[in-house]
Amino acid sequence: LEMEAVASGARTKRPFYRASINTRADELLTPEQERRALDRLEEELGLTDQPRAVVAHVKEGRAHLHVVWSRIDLETMRA
Repeated sequence: LEMEAVASGARTKRPFYRASINTRADELLTPEQERRALDRLEEELGLTDQPRAVVAHVKEGRAHLHVVWSRIDLETMRA
């Protein structure tokens, strides 16, 4: 809710960046591997220290991580 509230005050049509991390059917990441994968993706996207929300679930035997980052800089209120 906080991320949506911040987004409503910014002048952009794309306040969020969404991504997913999918494993192979025979692969299951440890919590540490999940954190490292999320942190690495965040760094490569230039979203370090931006708020993020993560949802993990298993679908048809495959683990999925869905992550959403806020793209809004709180100091400038710009994406």
